[in-house]
Amino acid sequence: MRNRRFVIDGYFLAEKRPVGLHRFSTEIVRELDAGLDCSNIEIAVPSKEDIHVQFKNLKIVEVAPWLMKKGKSGMKIWQKVAYPLYVARVNGVSVDLAFAQQLFKCDICAVFDCITLKYPRNFPGAKEKIARKLNAYRIIKSARKAKKVITLSNDAKKDIIKYIGIPEDKIVVISCAWQHINNIGYDDEILSKLPQGFDKENYFFALGSRYFHKNIKWIIKSAKQNANECFVITGTNFQKSSDMEDDIPDNVFFTGYLSDEEIKSLMKYCKAFIQPSFYEGFGIPPLEALSEGSQIIVAKASCLPEIYGDTAHYIDPYNYENIDLKRIMASNVCNARVALEKYSWKKSAETFYNMLMNDL
Repeated sequence: MRNRRFVIDGYFLAEKRPVGLHRFSTEIVRELDAGLDCSNIEIAVPSKEDIHVQFKNLKIVEVAPWLMKKGKSGMKIWQKVAYPLYVARVNGVSVDLAFAQQLFKCDICAVFDCITLKYPRNFPGAKEKIARKLNAYRIIKSARKAKKVITLSNDAKKDIIKYIGIPEDKIVVISCAWQHINNIGYDDEILSKLPQGFDKENYFFALGSRYFHKNIKWIIKSAKQNANECFVITGTNFQKSSDMEDDIPDNVFFTGYLSDEEIKSLMKYCKAFIQPSFYEGFGIPPLEALSEGSQIIVAKASCLPEIYGDTAHYIDPYNYENIDLKRIMASNVCNARVALEKYSWKKSAETFYNMLMNDL
């Protein structure tokens, strides 16, 4: 496919703070630009002015910039209509790197996880249930029509086969990585904003989320059963949006919104980073925490054992009784380098590039 023109949907480049799926797509194109032959790869964007990443080799093409004047609705029209029409006009190969769920056929699409299909409890309201059905329809339609489907782990691959029903050889696993955190500074001022008793290296840290599959309930239960420990959770007190109890113990502190720099500092100085999720497509934050020298506690579920192997302390995410953090932390783990050396954005970009050039 070296003579074909690959057109990446670059809407994600407008994100000033890439996280999750946007982190993956941003780091992949950065590595493509830095070290691979990009002569037949371009990125289509709605506006060059909004791009937060600078490229030396990748060609950036501005498509229908006038749509940006229409706000969010214009962005949706751009993704679902303007971008695929441009790809068709140049006889290109459409590439979605950010779980965009195209309405029309996308030659290469990303399906990072099956959360929408697997966890309807994430969508409790009437409007949310309708949105879930529409998203599920688009995910299934995009994946079944695509020539290749990109996902992040072998566990996610199994779920795609199960829930979407596409053949195994159509799916390519391209992992996430952690090296981006080296470009983020520290903001240790966040430590002075913690309550009294939440001292450096004397708290457990987690990234908060209202979604059921993130299982913040386990951390709250753990806090109640380990009253001498402190727990810092990013985000606001979202207990009304989750399955947590009504009462939050005093040894839990919700930070509100944090910058990347503040999160990095909290990762560096925590006793351990906790990710008790029932389900993850990959789960980057524990890898970031390992790179900062922190220990990690993760659920023995979904892709997490696949990603972290013997570098993590494991918990049963469905067991909320008799949680003993001292016992959990006493389990043997191997050197973090085992996991860190396994994953790099450069390796992942090379896997993506080889798929483009050889596997289609």
